[in-house]
Amino acid sequence: MCSTPHFITEEFEIARDEYINKLDKLVIASREESFNIKILSGLEIYMHPNLPKLYKEKKIWAISHLY
Repeated sequence: MCSTPHFITEEFEIARDEYINKLDKLVIASREESFNIKILSGLEIYMHPNLPKLYKEKKIWAISHLY
């Protein structure tokens, strides 16, 4: 499963620390419930001219490229 919240530049941007915190809670909860799933990190990124800059600044990331 891939945890991919929307990332809309200048409208809805999730901070990396906030995302990691929520993802960690989700992973812990899934383990506590004995779900046999792997949860990957990622974002659903809306197209925008600033994406290369945001990627270099580590404000956006690709699937499984967070940790």
